[in-house]
Amino acid sequence: MSSHASAPLRVLFVARWYPSHDQPGRGSFVADLAQALGDGGIGVQVASFDATHVRGVVDTRTARQSAAFEVMAGVLARPEASNRAPRWDGAGIPVARLPVFLDGERRRPEDLIDAHASALLPFGRAAFARSPFHLIHAHTGLPDGIVAARLADELDLPLVVTEHSSTTATELDDPAALEAYRTLMTGRRRLVAVSRALAATIAGRLGEPADRIGVLPNAVPVESFPLGAPAGRNRSLLLYVGSRKASKGIETLLRAFAFLSEGRPDLRLRLLGQPGTPEEEARWTALERELGVEAAVSRLGLAPRSWVAAAMREAAVFVHPSPRETFGMVAAEALASGLPVAATPSGGVDEILGADGRYGAIAADHTPEALAAAVEEVLARRETMDPAALRAHVVDLYAAPAVAGRTLMLYGRLLAGSGSAAGTAGV
Repeated sequence: MSSHASAPLRVLFVARWYPSHDQPGRGSFVADLAQALGDGGIGVQVASFDATHVRGVVDTRTARQSAAFEVMAGVLARPEASNRAPRWDGAGIPVARLPVFLDGERRRPEDLIDAHASALLPFGRAAFARSPFHLIHAHTGLPDGIVAARLADELDLPLVVTEHSSTTATELDDPAALEAYRTLMTGRRRLVAVSRALAATIAGRLGEPADRIGVLPNAVPVESFPLGAPAGRNRSLLLYVGSRKASKGIETLLRAFAFLSEGRPDLRLRLLGQPGTPEEEARWTALERELGVEAAVSRLGLAPRSWVAAAMREAAVFVHPSPRETFGMVAAEALASGLPVAATPSGGVDEILGADGRYGAIAADHTPEALAAAVEEVLARRETMDPAALRAHVVDLYAAPAVAGRTLMLYGRLLAGSGSAAGTAGV
């Protein structure tokens, strides 16, 4: 490290969740942190992954997979492996989309890790030789963190792993995955999660004290979500933003809205975001008809941030029905817009809203009746909530510059040699 310790700090992000031309919203929270660091003068290089599957004759798959890896290894060592994607990061951060060849049938953790390592290692070695980075920061542990750890060990660099994934606890049911994940808490490695709830869940699966895993929240791009004026709000409009997958609590939301509509027929519900599968969308249509709310519900597709922000400035209450969230980015964006939130208990959103009710309400449980009661409570208190206070809460704790500052503090401790596997509730 001493040979380049005085140079401007450079970091390699390893993140399979990162915006791409066909999925511009995927991993936007990682891109937001990358941009905040870049805006602060930090050199960030991103390595993401594009997976494809080797199919066909089973007996030849391994050989064909290996041949593809060998060809791509030479390509990934070239400077052209990276490009700049100004559409989703204004800092012009270089992004490498590394091809990963997966066996169409074998999805064991060790197979996924080896396949991603075959792409990352040749790229990382060559990128480091051209312009050394001081530290690696992976986003999610499996496989990104495990693969990044191999590169970090090879280059003798410290490693930060931020866990974002809600499926990590389930993935750790696999003994091989659990054993590999434990290594992220050893040596010059630091494991953090985006919320206390997620940190506690992972620590429990690892059999570790909760404070062994630090907390580093997602960076919220508050500048993209300006404060809405009270006069411009539709007092009868409820807003949901996010995927319409069944796992996001859409049925609970629609049934809660039906309860609310019985006493407030003027209410309208707008759902904005990625549609579910055709089967799920048909299910929502049928449910709206069954509940008699079809005319009061509008479902819109994916939209750019500017449209989402405009919708948040128009609505009266943001409704978050998901039963499980590692963080709750859209809830934070709503608060930044001056929009209070009614939500089911989910972990991450509970932490953002807090328990005192100043920023919204958390339902007593996951039932539609409880969510409807939480929305009713927020509607009743809407005029007493100060939009500027809602925004200030998010700016203080989660604004991209603030989170970037905390990230740099963590980097500094690791580079100084004081970072260890033992953590605290923060970083």
